[in-house]
Amino acid sequence: PIQTQLFHVLYHTDTPVLLGAPTGSGKTIVAEITLLRMKRLHPKAKCVYIAPLKSLARERLKEWTKKLGPLRWNVLELSGDTHHDNATLRKAD
Repeated sequence: PIQTQLFHVLYHTDTPVLLGAPTGSGKTIVAEITLLRMKRLHPKAKCVYIAPLKSLARERLKEWTKKLGPLRWNVLELSGDTHHDNATLRKAD
């Protein structure tokens, strides 16, 4: 799998990676590996995921809330349909 091939570069180096791969090939897992590294190195850093469709954003929100919740990460959806105050935005990861 592509994530196995890229793990060392993604998690242990600052090497930029541009990944083009077919649907279902593991690109989201590759992004999750980079998130883990980012939070390990910069615990207060925030990450923004931009989705082309609201339905995809909602799917990621549900998935990441379940996966990252045990790490005490606060996943938040921002769109034209959501409203959050500044305190909520500051608490998000």
